[in-house]
Amino acid sequence: MLLTLLYNQRVMTNPTLTPDEVLRLRLRSQRLHPDDAMATAHDLAAHLCGLQAQDINAGTLSFRPRSVGLSAGDVDRARNRERSVVRTWVMRNTLHFIAAENVRWLLGLLSPRSIRQTQRRREQLGLPEPIVERGIDLLRDLLKDGPLPRADLLARLGQGGIPTDGQAGIHLLARAALEGVVCYGPDAGRQETFVLLDEWLGNAPQTRPDDPLAALAGRYLAAHAPAAPEDFARWAGLTLTDARAGFDRLEEPLVAVRVADDTLWLLESQAGWLDARDEQLVVRLLPRFDTYLLGWRNRDLTLPAPYADRIHPGGGILHASVLVDGRIVARWKPVKGKSAMTITVEPFQPLRAGVLAMLEAEARHVARFLGMDVDLTVEHP
Repeated sequence: MLLTLLYNQRVMTNPTLTPDEVLRLRLRSQRLHPDDAMATAHDLAAHLCGLQAQDINAGTLSFRPRSVGLSAGDVDRARNRERSVVRTWVMRNTLHFIAAENVRWLLGLLSPRSIRQTQRRREQLGLPEPIVERGIDLLRDLLKDGPLPRADLLARLGQGGIPTDGQAGIHLLARAALEGVVCYGPDAGRQETFVLLDEWLGNAPQTRPDDPLAALAGRYLAAHAPAAPEDFARWAGLTLTDARAGFDRLEEPLVAVRVADDTLWLLESQAGWLDARDEQLVVRLLPRFDTYLLGWRNRDLTLPAPYADRIHPGGGILHASVLVDGRIVARWKPVKGKSAMTITVEPFQPLRAGVLAMLEAEARHVARFLGMDVDLTVEHP
C-alpha cells in the first residue's frame, strides 16, 4: 500500500508515474478501458460532464468506445425522446451533450464568462446588446409553440429585423443558449431544431450543488484524472484562479502523483488504480473532436509531436484517431454510404502485435453501434 500523509485534508502520496501509467489511468477515468464501460447515454454524459458535440455525428460516436450494449439509436432516443441528454453550448462556449439534470447549474457557473468573452465578436457581427436582447425576446415568442428547424428560426428572426447573415444567426442562438433560454431540440428528419430550454426540460429533477465550482472540479477529476488545475481551467473555460479554488474546495481528499516535473491529482476514490497491475491491450477508434483530445491543457502525452499535425492540422479540426493504450498511433477516415461504412486506418508507424485484431473488433463494434456493415482497411505506414 502506498505511504500516505494527511495534509490540509488532502491525501498526499507523490508517487512518480511514467507517462504510460498516466495514460492508463486516464483511460479508466474516461471510461475507455473495457472494464469501465457504461451502459446508457445518460450515465456517460453525466460521468464525463459533457461530450463535445459541435459535429453531432462525431459526438454520437463518442459514446460508443465508452459503452457496452449502446447503439446510436439509444443516443438519439436519449436526446430526442427521453430528454435525458441535452445538446447545448456549455464548456468553452462549445456544443456538448450534457446530462439534463446538470444543464442549468453548469450554465449558471460557466455562461457569464463565455458571454463576456464573446461580446466583441457579436458586436462585429452586428449584434450589440440591445439587438441581442430583442433577438432573445423574439426567440421566446417564436418557440413558445414548440420546436422549429434552425433554418426556419433564422428566417423568422431575420424577418423580425435581427441580423442572421453569416455567423450572426448561430452566435445569437449560442448566446440565447448560454442564457438558458434555448437548446437544441428533437431532430426533424435531417434537420436540427431548437426549443425553449425550460419547456424541453419541463419538471425533470435538476442537480443543484451547494458549491457548483467544487462540484464541477470533482466531476472533472472523476472523468479526467490524473490532472492539474491548469487542465481543469482549459477544459471548463475557467480562470486558473477559479480552477485552483475548485480543487481547494473539494470535499473528497485528493491524491497527488508526479510525472516528470508536474504534479497531477486524482480523487481519493480513484487511488486504488495506482496499485492495479493492468496489462490489457486497449485499442479504441475515437471520432473527430473526441473529448479525450480536449480534456487537458495540451496533448503532449497523448499525441506524439512528430504526428500532431496529422490529427490537428489547424483551423479547429481534430481528425478521428486510433488510440492504443492511451496514445494516438494513427488517423482513421470513415466513409459512410447508405447501408455501409468504410474505415481506412492510416498508421503513423507499423502497428505492434495484437493491434490489428483489436482494430477488427473495434470495427465490428462500430458496425453494431451504427447498425450497418463496416469494412476495415489498414494502410501501410
